[in-house]
Amino acid sequence: FDMYGLSYATEPDANLLCPICHDPLVDPVTTPCDHTFCYRCLRRSISSSPSGSACPIDRDLLCWLDCFSAARLIRTQLNSLIVKCPYQGRGCTKEVRREVVERHATAECRYREFSCPDMACDKRVRHKPKDDECPHRQISCADCEAEMEHEDRDIHLLSCPKAKTRCQGC
Repeated sequence: FDMYGLSYATEPDANLLCPICHDPLVDPVTTPCDHTFCYRCLRRSISSSPSGSACPIDRDLLCWLDCFSAARLIRTQLNSLIVKCPYQGRGCTKEVRREVVERHATAECRYREFSCPDMACDKRVRHKPKDDECPHRQISCADCEAEMEHEDRDIHLLSCPKAKTRCQGC
């Protein structure tokens, strides 16, 4: 689950931002010189530094083994941040504490994607599949013979030039 791509409901406290990526800390790690970074950001900084292992802030020598998980207070404040559901673009308006967003997005959100029920298909579907048939299979419109995926059939019928005319009042 990508904690780095979350959108926050309000601007987070500047003290909770990583000095490298400038986003709220994810898996915060504190250096012996008392600077805190995202785990991923610090690992990348150390591995890409030509001068060896040094703190990105004060350039003090740094041994990865001397770094430790950030204080519980910092982790608690980060977990309390309010984030928007990752599926807000699909219509979810839920805002939750950061500590439960993964559960919401992967198990609770009705706007999440599901795997296609056909094991040979690697596409995703927006709604929980009702049966074992692949909604991505190609079909032809019975009226105009246009090719489309099965899941797009109902949308196509609204604009099919040979489908029966629908009452504008319905």
